[in-house]
Amino acid sequence: MQDEEAMTVATRFYDALEDFLVTGATEALDNLTTPKALGISSDGEDVMMAIGAMRSALGGMKVTVDDMFAKGDHVTTLVSVVASHDSDLLDLPASGERINVNEVHVLRIVDGKVATIEVRASDQWRSPD
Repeated sequence: MQDEEAMTVATRFYDALEDFLVTGATEALDNLTTPKALGISSDGEDVMMAIGAMRSALGGMKVTVDDMFAKGDHVTTLVSVVASHDSDLLDLPASGERINVNEVHVLRIVDGKVATIEVRASDQWRSPD
């Protein structure tokens, strides 16, 4: 797969993710991902359940792709997530504060779909500048 093709699929994936975060609609994500990509992660976590929990607890969540580059079927993105911590999330009580989390995502694209997603997030939430 050409780098540009992989980046086009990744861009469509982030558009679909934004749609899910705003509306809760999953159809576009379902069409752009394999069942494994948003199914059970390598550590046993249900990925869509985790994203749904974040969507519920973090109001006004905005995901911004700050940079994207590809090599073959892998696309790496630098992502910023800004939201308001409105409800409890896991064992973190709601703070009401705006948070900013920086993440690195590595997506593997197979047959025009996101087949795997690896996410590395910053260890600390911080208030946006």
